[in-house]
Amino acid sequence: MSQKRLKEIELLFRVSKELSISELLEKSDIPRATLKRYINRLIDTNIIEAYGKGRGRYYKLKKQIEDERVAVLKSGLLVGYLSYQNGRYSFEYEQGYKGKRLDGFMGNEIFYSFTLFPIFENLIPESDRRDSYLAKNKNLVEILLELENTHGDFDFVAVDKLYIYHRDYRNRKNWIDVKEKILEKQEFPNILDVSIDIDRAILEAKGKYSSLSGYQNKIDINIDFKTKKYLYYQYR
Repeated sequence: MSQKRLKEIELLFRVSKELSISELLEKSDIPRATLKRYINRLIDTNIIEAYGKGRGRYYKLKKQIEDERVAVLKSGLLVGYLSYQNGRYSFEYEQGYKGKRLDGFMGNEIFYSFTLFPIFENLIPESDRRDSYLAKNKNLVEILLELENTHGDFDFVAVDKLYIYHRDYRNRKNWIDVKEKILEKQEFPNILDVSIDIDRAILEAKGKYSSLSGYQNKIDINIDFKTKKYLYYQYR
């Protein structure tokens, strides 16, 4: 039994709340006999429940804490799910996600924390409301849902609203496209025609090569103008 298919059917219920077999067949390309096996599995795991008989039979999502999960998207791609339950946060990857792992989530297990994970907490701007939530140990995920244009191309969408989510990152302008519009003819900041020649292990290390404060990794570099390369600067 495909876990990916199972998640797809579960998501249909999170969008529509209740569906008949006929409606499920219209929304998926799964054969009827196979679909019934998936439905029975979702019933056995207490995710959905059945109502009615015969032609009037339909299936409905059970009311669960999981309904409060928030979908985490990066550059428009569904990465995983964030939630806050019983005073702690959890994050798990979407089944079948094959992209780069997020900082702090290198495995495939469900991750738990009594504070919001740093990669998400650092997206929330300083404000009275944020401070109030932190002081009262309230759910910071509620603030994430309200953010727009977050650093790192993250979007946060309630799972039951995921079906109306649409954001196209393919035609997003880069800095070079808008440089003159922002700076007019000014030359600062300069965009240097140089390449990076730094070991990936150094680039991806966390807080090891610089004492500068902040969550993002920082390293000290030199520019070799002869070879037009950024080089890692090692103190002697």
